[in-house]
Amino acid sequence: MRTSDTAATTASATEDAAALRQVIALAVEMAVPVVRGALSERHARCALVNAALREHRAGRLKCCPFDAAGWAGHVMALHVAQLVALREVATGRIHRAIEPMLIARTASNRIRAVAHDCNGCLGSPLTEREVEEVAIRAALDWMEPNG
Repeated sequence: MRTSDTAATTASATEDAAALRQVIALAVEMAVPVVRGALSERHARCALVNAALREHRAGRLKCCPFDAAGWAGHVMALHVAQLVALREVATGRIHRAIEPMLIARTASNRIRAVAHDCNGCLGSPLTEREVEEVAIRAALDWMEPNG
């Protein structure tokens, strides 16, 4: 193999890796709307296939576009699982943080502020509306008689 052939192969592999990284970056971005319910997982996977096909048609992606979309879909599924776990952690922290405030009958605006702080400390995995719902659910759970 000549030096020019090696350089061309290396440039092609680099371009292929960059195109694959773009498809995977799209998968990571789409994990948030999938978790929040704004986008179905099926539509997200279709968007990944379209992105991989677009890169393949442009000549930047040399591997099979369906394989690339499959890898990106796997990465998206991993990020979805991670975000679901993070949302559960945020919900639990909010419950633990506001329970003493409910017992002390703290003002509702302070309770909501603490709930939003707990969410913000984890990178805001819950939307504002979801944080409010968690705080209200915690208050209702606390007020229910144990029986």
